[in-house]
Amino acid sequence: MSGRKAFTLIELLVVIAIIALLLSILMPALRKVKEQASGIVCMSNQKQFALAWAMYAAGENGDKVVGGECKYPGNNDNGVPPWAMPPLSYDGSGAIVEEDGNANLTLEHRINGFREGALFTYLDNPKIFNCPGDNRDSRGTWRGTSPRYHIYRSYSMHSGMAANATGGKLNGIISWGYRPVTKADQIRSPSEKYIFVEEAYDGRGFSYNDEFWNFVPYDASGNYFYQLWDSLASFHVDSCTFAFADGHAGKHKWRDQDTVDFFKRRGENQKYFFPGNVDIEWLANGFPYIPAR
Repeated sequence: MSGRKAFTLIELLVVIAIIALLLSILMPALRKVKEQASGIVCMSNQKQFALAWAMYAAGENGDKVVGGECKYPGNNDNGVPPWAMPPLSYDGSGAIVEEDGNANLTLEHRINGFREGALFTYLDNPKIFNCPGDNRDSRGTWRGTSPRYHIYRSYSMHSGMAANATGGKLNGIISWGYRPVTKADQIRSPSEKYIFVEEAYDGRGFSYNDEFWNFVPYDASGNYFYQLWDSLASFHVDSCTFAFADGHAGKHKWRDQDTVDFFKRRGENQKYFFPGNVDIEWLANGFPYIPAR
């Protein structure tokens, strides 16, 4: 009976090298598939936000929109309830206790903030506040890995929808050339105007996506201005999801390298863009607002 021939060391090394080569080829493709799959779930989340926003206005609120700034009640909110609140807990009487700066934040603190938001009645599922492609909820951010930085909410409304923003902080936003939408029927071409964005700003040590996504598309004279404060997401193969005023959700692929680089840095406070950036012009064209003039 003939003996069995074993692999030589060189043959084993060749096999290992071939496997490593195949993995190096397959891993980027698998990562793209995973990001695309997370984008499908994210689009579903955004659609639910769009429908909840519409139901809030169409219900008992006389077409008035929910407040787009994530804040605690009573903080100069113009009498408009926020769509969501920052992380919070409750005292013995059930009153809200602010927890946004707590170094030991838990997921429950964050979910409490969702529950107290005006849209939770129409959503009633904390899981949709997180995009599966956003791993900050488990890994933290570049600022730290403690529970404080385990950001869970992946979505924000934007300053054009911040009906509950008042006071000196934004000067009513009038100095920026526009005022926020206060009623749903003020939005023209609702299928083109986005309400919710997928935000990924990790700066200034915040423990959640703070306030609202801040973008100034025009100056007081109506000229292009293109000042952008906070990073939008690129969790889905350099794409970001949006919820629109007509109730649908969509995805935009970032095409300008300047945009891609800024959003991937995620911790930069603000940036000015020049006309000709196709991504920023797309954002400006879809930005609902009321001219200050």
